[in-house]
Amino acid sequence: MVNAQEYIENNFSKHSRVIDVAEKNLVGSLDLSEYSNLEELVILTNQITDLIFSEKNENITKIEAYNNHLINLNFLISLPNPEKLKWLGVYQNQITSNDLEVLAPFVNCEMLSIGKNNIHGHLSSLQYWTSLKRLDLVGIKPQVNGLDYIAHNPFSGVSGISGQFNQDYPPKTINEFNNNTWRGSNNFRKLSNDKVCEIINNLWQQSQQLKRQVESQSQELNKLKNEQSQEKKEQSQELDKLKNERSQEKKEQIQEFDKLKKEQIQELDKFKKEQSQELDKLKQQYQELDKLKKEQSQEFDKLKQQYQELDKLKKEQSQELDKLKQQSQELDKSKQQLQEFSNLFFPNQSYDFTRLKQEISHLKYQELSPQVRKKKEQLEQLVKKAKTKAGDPRNIVDKLLETQKEISKTKPESKERYRVEAQLTVYQDLLEYNLTKEELQNLLNEQIELFQLEEHLASLQINEVSNSQ
Repeated sequence: MVNAQEYIENNFSKHSRVIDVAEKNLVGSLDLSEYSNLEELVILTNQITDLIFSEKNENITKIEAYNNHLINLNFLISLPNPEKLKWLGVYQNQITSNDLEVLAPFVNCEMLSIGKNNIHGHLSSLQYWTSLKRLDLVGIKPQVNGLDYIAHNPFSGVSGISGQFNQDYPPKTINEFNNNTWRGSNNFRKLSNDKVCEIINNLWQQSQQLKRQVESQSQELNKLKNEQSQEKKEQSQELDKLKNERSQEKKEQIQEFDKLKKEQIQELDKFKKEQSQELDKLKQQYQELDKLKKEQSQEFDKLKQQYQELDKLKKEQSQELDKLKQQSQELDKSKQQLQEFSNLFFPNQSYDFTRLKQEISHLKYQELSPQVRKKKEQLEQLVKKAKTKAGDPRNIVDKLLETQKEISKTKPESKERYRVEAQLTVYQDLLEYNLTKEELQNLLNEQIELFQLEEHLASLQINEVSNSQ
């Protein structure tokens, strides 16, 4: 189910000439009062319950509303130019009206389809229609009467009607009526369409005014009628007594009373009309207020979302600022420590990171040089001892140590690394006949430590040379 009003507003502009939403599963009432350019409305096969027009809908020529849930034809009253409507289709709705007078002003309508509704009444309200070509009354319960009032129209077909015309008209069957063999002799065809429209509009306005008057004052008139009846009885008795003496005076009183009653009826009718207009204004203001309320609600939601995003951004910025502040403090602390460290080497001199780095590198080089010499002497003693114990005529110990150096130069998990490791294992297996695993591993560990110290010392030596240049 889709709300009809929302679907129209989202898919059609207020300047649309044609609105076609057939079979869209739309529900509810449909307000088209702001669509001033609308000419054709097609809403067949939906569940629309009411149509709302206004004085702005001046150009409507076609309303096709088959198979909906409309309950009356009152939406036609609001159309400002009824003479422009050419097509009216409300077939298969839920219309239960017994008043067809609302159709009277649409004198230029060419197609009328009101079948499959619970309509009963008389077609006399269509007597001024002069252009009707197609009339569909299929499935109307109960059946309408008065075909003879529309005999002067240029029909091409009539559906859903049986029976005869009034006997003062020549045709006797509906077949003669459909076959267009007779048009009737009437004075309406002598009138121009403009004149007919003017007459119809005047008559229709008068009939609507009288109808509202009767409906609004029915109870009051009944009361007045009872009072009148009682008063007339009293007046009749009085008149019988004073007939010869006061006949003229009594007539004047009756005329005065009738005049007063007519004035009261006119005042009541005027008051009701003003109330109706005021009610329409209030209804329109309420609709505008409701629309404004929705727009404000949407704007508030947007502002709320923006505020949440801004608050989130503010928190993120605050966290980032705290991090930067902490890093700045750590940097200041590091600078201070470096300055203190620099003062140890260069007291009373400004901090120079490059110079400090060179000095530290030089000291480290001086520190490692004797360590490397000592580590070499220790390794040479271990090698000499291992060779003596192993009785190494093929220099297996030297090959073991050389293979260990090659391993450190190859890439991990490479084919070359696997090959060299396999060779190292072979040398270890050969030496295990005379040396223990602990002695071999100790020998390899000592060489690894010496190799690492030599690499470190070489790196410091390179820095020393570059600094001197």
